[in-house]
Amino acid sequence: MEKIRLTLTGRQRGEDGEETVTETRTIADYCERNGSHYIIYEEEAESGGSLSKNTLKLKGKLLELTNRGAVTSRMVFEAGKKVMVDYATPFGCLKMELATRSLESSFQDGKTKIRVDYTLYAEGRVLSHCVLDIKFAKYFPIPAINDKVSAFITSGKADSTGAVSKLSTPS
Repeated sequence: MEKIRLTLTGRQRGEDGEETVTETRTIADYCERNGSHYIIYEEEAESGGSLSKNTLKLKGKLLELTNRGAVTSRMVFEAGKKVMVDYATPFGCLKMELATRSLESSFQDGKTKIRVDYTLYAEGRVLSHCVLDIKFAKYFPIPAINDKVSAFITSGKADSTGAVSKLSTPS
């Protein structure tokens, strides 16, 4: 497993047309195994307090999102397909249908982007139209950045892009 910087941005538009945007930024674990990409991360519940452990699995044109915590669910996204989703909460299980309109992924220059466009239904009625953007790249620990900042302060030299031209360790 390697560490990655993960950003998830969710956009939901309800029947009333109102859009809600949520964003999660975290450090996650990533690995590729047997042609599948796995991302494992923790997320604090919106109400605060409890953590959920989440797993994203991308294999070809199929994305699976599993949440385990106060709320448990397994959502499977595949363009043009509808699937049933059990959304288990402490108050009971909600049965929903998920229809994926599109699923796109790109891997370029060490950065990965995934976009899922889908609709959630409950009892045959549209709950919301959703777009989930997932972006991740390799994580570089802060000490490496701190070393460069310290070197910049010590040397006082940087090029036009702000990059340090001479690295030295402060005494």
